[in-house]
Amino acid sequence: MGSRDGEPGLKHMLDCDLPLDSRLRSFQFRRRVLDAGDSVAVCAAFPLGAFLSVSGDFPLIFQADPASALLALGAAVLAALSVPYLTGVNSGASWFGRVQQVSLSLGAVFLLEALLGYIGFPVLLDITETLLGSLICAVLLSVWYFCFRLMFRDFPPRPRVLLVGSDPVFAEMGGFLAESSGAYQLLGPIPFPEDIRATANEFAPDDIVVGEGEAPGTFPANALLDLRFRGVSIFDAAAYFEDVLQRVSCRHLRPVRLLFGEIAPKRQSLAMQAIYSNLLGLAALALSSPVLILSAVALKISAPSVPLMEPYRAAGLYGVPFDRLRFQSRAGLGPWIRKMRIGGLPQLFNVVRGEMSLVGPRPNRIEFHDALCHQIPYYAQRLAVRPGLTGWAQTRGALNSAVELEYDLYYIKHLSPNFDLDILIAWIAGQKAG
Repeated sequence: MGSRDGEPGLKHMLDCDLPLDSRLRSFQFRRRVLDAGDSVAVCAAFPLGAFLSVSGDFPLIFQADPASALLALGAAVLAALSVPYLTGVNSGASWFGRVQQVSLSLGAVFLLEALLGYIGFPVLLDITETLLGSLICAVLLSVWYFCFRLMFRDFPPRPRVLLVGSDPVFAEMGGFLAESSGAYQLLGPIPFPEDIRATANEFAPDDIVVGEGEAPGTFPANALLDLRFRGVSIFDAAAYFEDVLQRVSCRHLRPVRLLFGEIAPKRQSLAMQAIYSNLLGLAALALSSPVLILSAVALKISAPSVPLMEPYRAAGLYGVPFDRLRFQSRAGLGPWIRKMRIGGLPQLFNVVRGEMSLVGPRPNRIEFHDALCHQIPYYAQRLAVRPGLTGWAQTRGALNSAVELEYDLYYIKHLSPNFDLDILIAWIAGQKAG
C-alpha cells in the first residue's frame, strides 16, 4: 500500500497509539455484561411465572414429564432471547429502545405459544403462566437495565467525530452533533491538514467525516486509507449526514441513485406493509367505530346541511389522486372534533381500501403536491410508497417541505416492519422517533 508521498506504506504506518482498540474492548465487555444480565432475567422469569401461577398445573406436569415441561419453558425463553438479535433491536442506548426491545421479545413469546398450540404441541405454558412470566420478565429486565446504567453511565461510549474539509452539510450536521445531549464529541470542522496522520494522533477520532478539499489534488486518499486500516472509520459527508440525521441529503442526491434503485423501497417490504397495514387498519377501525359513529351523529345534528366529510383530493401512490376522508372541521361541532384530534379517524377507511398506509409520507392535496414537484427536485419520488396516517418526517418534526422530503426519502430507503413499528410507537407516545 502506497503512502501519500509515494513511498512504501510500511515506512509510514501510524506511530500513534490511538485508544481505539481499548475503547472497542470496553464497549464489547459492557455489551456482554448487558446481554448476560438479559439472559439471566429471561431464564429466571418464565420458570418463576410457571411455578408461581396459582391457576396453572405446570408443577404437576414438571413432576410427571420433566423433559416436556423444560421444552415448553425453553420455547418461551428462546423466543424472548432470540427476537432482538433476529430483528436488530438490541438496545442499551435509551429507555425508548429498551421498551421496544422488551415489547418485541414478549410479543414473540405469545406468537410462538399460539403457533405451537395451533400445530398441537404436546406441552405448553397456559395463558396465565405466560402472562405472569412475561410480567416478571418485563420487571426483571427493567430493573436490570436500570442497574446496568447505574454501573456504566457512559454506555454506549460517545464517538469522537472529526469533520475535515468543507461541505455544505457540515454546518447543519455539526450543529446537530454539538447539540445531541452529549451523544457525540464533535471535533472540527478543520481544513485538510498537511499531515492528517499527525492530526489523527492529536485528536484520536473514532470517525472522520470527509468533505471536499479546498484545492484540486489536496485530498489525502492514501493517508485516509492508512487511518482506515488503523481502525478509524472514514465517511463521506453525504453518507454520515444520512446516518446521523437519518435524512437523505438532497444537496448530494443525483438522478443515478434513483435510476438504479439505491433509494427505492424493496418489493417484499411494500407487500408486507400492505398486508399488516390493512389488518391493523381493520382492527383500529373496529375499535374506533363507536367514536366514529358518535362523531358522525354529532356533526350531522349540529350542522345538518353541511357535508359530513371535508373534501380533500390528495396525491397517493405514484401520484395517483384519491379522496382522503376527514370529518368536516368548519361547521357545527367540527372545530371541537378537530381539537379532540379525531377528525382524521375516517382515514382508516383509506388504509383499509389500500389508498393509504399506517406509516408513510404526509398525504398532500393534489394541487400542493403538483406545485411542490415543480419547485423541489425529486419531490415526486416521496410517493414511491403509499402516504400514511403518520410518518418519519412527522415524528422527526420536519420544518419545511424540503427537509420533509429528505426524511421521506430516508424512510423509503429503509422501509421495514421494524421501522414502521418504531414510528407508530413514537406517534402513539407523542415523542420523537429515532
